[in-house]
Amino acid sequence: RFVRYQHIGKMVVVVDVGTNYVDDEVIGDVDYDSVLPSCAAITPVPGGVGPLTNTMLAYNLAELLRESAGD
Repeated sequence: RFVRYQHIGKMVVVVDVGTNYVDDEVIGDVDYDSVLPSCAAITPVPGGVGPLTNTMLAYNLAELLRESAGD
């Protein structure tokens, strides 16, 4: 929760990729509640970038398999 509302501009897109554990709670580098009113979009932690990363990994693997099948 290091990045707070005063660190960002208005209507920005915030992609929080940090994962930290505080008192057995998973939190990101961005103080979600304080920046949310200023954001056009924001990724939550947990549940934000992780699923996108997994989806892109599966997509890239499928593309690799598709391309290698043509050889």
